[in-house]
Formats: sequence, C-alpha cells, structure tokens
Amino acid sequence: MANQMAPGASERQVSHIESLVIGGGGFLGGALVRLLRASGLRPSVMVRQPAEDGEDGRISQGDVCDRESVRSVIRQANPSRVFHTASLIPAKAKRDIQAMFATNVMGALHVFEVLAKESPATLTVLCSSGAVYGENRGETLSESSPLHPVTVYGASKVAQEMGAVSYGAEHALPIVRVRPFNLVGPGEPEGLVSSAFCRQVAAAELELGPPVLAVGRLDSVRDFTDVRDVARACLLLSERGTPGEAYNICSGRPVAIAQVLDLVLHHARVPMSVKARQAIPPRSADVPHHTGTYEKLHRATGWAPGISLEESLVDLLNWWRERLAGGNV
Repeated sequence: MANQMAPGASERQVSHIESLVIGGGGFLGGALVRLLRASGLRPSVMVRQPAEDGEDGRISQGDVCDRESVRSVIRQANPSRVFHTASLIPAKAKRDIQAMFATNVMGALHVFEVLAKESPATLTVLCSSGAVYGENRGETLSESSPLHPVTVYGASKVAQEMGAVSYGAEHALPIVRVRPFNLVGPGEPEGLVSSAFCRQVAAAELELGPPVLAVGRLDSVRDFTDVRDVARACLLLSERGTPGEAYNICSGRPVAIAQVLDLVLHHARVPMSVKARQAIPPRSADVPHHTGTYEKLHRATGWAPGISLEESLVDLLNWWRERLAGGNV
C-alpha cells in the first residue's frame, strides 16, 4: 500500500527540516541517523560518547541527565524536529533503578523543558516502548489498551510518556509518542535475546567460544520488528503523526523465542548444541505473551513492516561475525 497521508493527519512538510537525533549512538538512534542520511538529510546527532567522525561538527557529545548539556546541544542544532531515542534498557542498567529513571524519565523531561523555553514549535518524536502495556492479558495490544507495566523499564517508560503528555498539554509542545515492541537487527545490544543467540553462534564459528548456545526461557512469545523498519516508522510519524497521540510500532506477528532460536541455528556455520540456563523463578517479571497491532500507525502513514524476521536475524548474525572477526569482543 502506498504511503498516502491519512485524512486528518498532519500536513507538515519536512523535506528541508533540520533534525536532531538524541541518542544517535544507540540501537534505534543509529538506525534513524543512517536512514536520515540515506534520505539526503544531514541530521545533528547527540551521543554520550565522543565520536571519531564529527560529520562536519554535527555530532555533539552530551548527556540527557545533564540539563545544561541538553540545552547546549539543542541551541547548537536549532532543530525543527527532534527524535528522542536516548534510553537505558535493562541489559545495560545492571539493576540500577535510579539510573534507569534518571535517564528515561528525567532525561526526557530535560529535553521537554529546554524545548518549551527555547523552541516550543519543535516537533518531538518520543521513543517509548511496548513495555508500557505489560502482558497481553488475552488480547492484542493496541494504543487503547491499559498501561500495566510489570518491569521497572516499563514503569520508567510510562512515567516518561506521562511527562510528555503533561508538557504537551501545559506548554503546547507537539510530541508524538511511539511504542516500539521488540526490536531486532544489526547493532542489537548483546543483552537482548536475539543478539545473545547470534553472538554465541558467531563466536563459535570463529573459535572464540564453545559450540554451545546457552538459552533461557523459550516458550515466551514476542512481537519482533526490524530496527530499520522502526526507524522508517519514526520518520513517517514525524511527517504524518498527530501530536499528543501514541502509536505502536510492531509486526503484529506472535513469535516464540524457540522460533528465533531455530532460525539462528539454521544459519549457523558450525554444529551447535543447546544448553538451558537455570530455570526462571515463577515470580519473574518476564511476561509470557506480548504482541501488538500497528493498525493505527498504518492508517496514519501507510507503514507496514518490510523486513522479515529471518532477514533481520541473518543481518544480525553477519554483524556479529564482522564485529568479532575485527576483535570487538
């Protein structure tokens, strides 16, 4: 289906808009930066770690937890559109709840506060998460489903969204909230399940690890979308999304973790054995079933996922092969 503008959607023209990607060194942020550049745009990028290539000074070091750092980057970029992708995920938080809320909640509030004072007309695409919903509870998750997070990460994203809603109402900030479900693809952090599988296989192929794939719970059901498709959805919503609204970004296809494992093993270049880790405690916050619908996003933008899960996993596996072969262990 062609990406035609839905009735009532915003008619913003963004071909010459100055974009700022906050968290552009991360998984989703990096995919957005590459997409914008491939589209002929030269976005400004805010990263926590210094970059080797300054891209004509368009890459700035900054920390969302530091309000003055955020203010400095936004003043320098003078953006008409901000993609806020900076986030601390459980795999990197190391059980530091305060750090997670400082980054995910206070970091976003710093961005909103600076924009409210410096550039109130700037559109923000806030990257939240499907984790705000918690478990499916017998139905496919839509934007009208109750927010019932069961993890600290999900709770931090609900608080982040509530900050966006309040700033949108009190300061008339145009903020579009997006809720990606499980992202997959090249560059995926090692602590996430698909990347953990692919890294172990790539390491075994290069004789950097044993030909044994350690796995956890395999019966959990998730909704995977390639990070490049998610970046494309974020860009489309910056053009056609409605400020104040939230949009799921997902595939709508339930996939058991066991299916992910089978696909990764199918593309392994060496025989692998599978070893189960210690059983997950019954009270674990891991939800057994989590799938959504992207109908609202499709109505607004015409978006549909274009990259299959198998293609995503092959690209992720090749990414790990190249990374480990280059000594990035």
